[in-house]
Amino acid sequence: MKSQNLLILTTNPRLYACTQLEAAITEATHSCRYSDPYSVTNQELAWADVVINRNTGLNYNDDDLEKLAILDRQKIINPLTCSRILRDKFEQWLLFKEVLGLSQLIETYSLKQAPIYASKQNKWIIKTTRGQQAKGVYPSTDIINDRKKLIDKGDLNYIIQPYIELKSEWRVLLFKGISSKKVEKLIIRKLPKNSQNDFHILNFASSSCEIIQEDKTPQQVLSIAHTVAESLDFYFISIDILEEQVGGFRLIEVNGCPGMAHSDELLLTSKYQMTMAQLFTMKVINN
Repeated sequence: MKSQNLLILTTNPRLYACTQLEAAITEATHSCRYSDPYSVTNQELAWADVVINRNTGLNYNDDDLEKLAILDRQKIINPLTCSRILRDKFEQWLLFKEVLGLSQLIETYSLKQAPIYASKQNKWIIKTTRGQQAKGVYPSTDIINDRKKLIDKGDLNYIIQPYIELKSEWRVLLFKGISSKKVEKLIIRKLPKNSQNDFHILNFASSSCEIIQEDKTPQQVLSIAHTVAESLDFYFISIDILEEQVGGFRLIEVNGCPGMAHSDELLLTSKYQMTMAQLFTMKVINN
């Protein structure tokens, strides 16, 4: 494939994922530049063959996406409609409940909604509407009071979900080649290190992880991932799926800007022996 110009949009080029992407892009003999997503110029966007937007989290608004509206959908990872939905976990719930069965979802409530759900069970999870890597995730056994505390502080950027006893979590990373549109998967299973915890919130630090081959992956996981993929216009996403103690599988969330550091720990010691950024460049950019 001919050399391409890649523009990474980020407010912090020193982040691990950004430095790894830069290294992988230049190793693949492409050109790489950084720009702030809120001050990127039309000239920079015109220079780029591919734009990688690494902005996410509560600290950012969506004004950066407005600047990208001039771009062809094939020029940005991920296209705008996909990015808007994936940045907000409540918007995700509204979308995916239309395409997945309710038994394949974790029911999700906005903090702004009246807590008519509170009597359904005792354990709950409170999450920020944005963010990743299990940051801003809190367990609750008194959802009425915990919800009130957040509202009294004027902080409405949360969703509420019932806590579900889990056996494991599955992460399905999907890479779609910009040229070929071929979709490839990397599947990671996370098991809780401490099975005695009252609440399992499985970030990578609290999990033991392994890469699972597709033919060893439960069909329910693959089915949910396929439905999600069919619902989004994407090039690179990660899909998190909870495996219940009682045997069911439920979509937790979809991330359009997944972190790379912990995945690299697995990839570098596996048959892949490459970083997530190298895999991303090979499967998405070069494919």
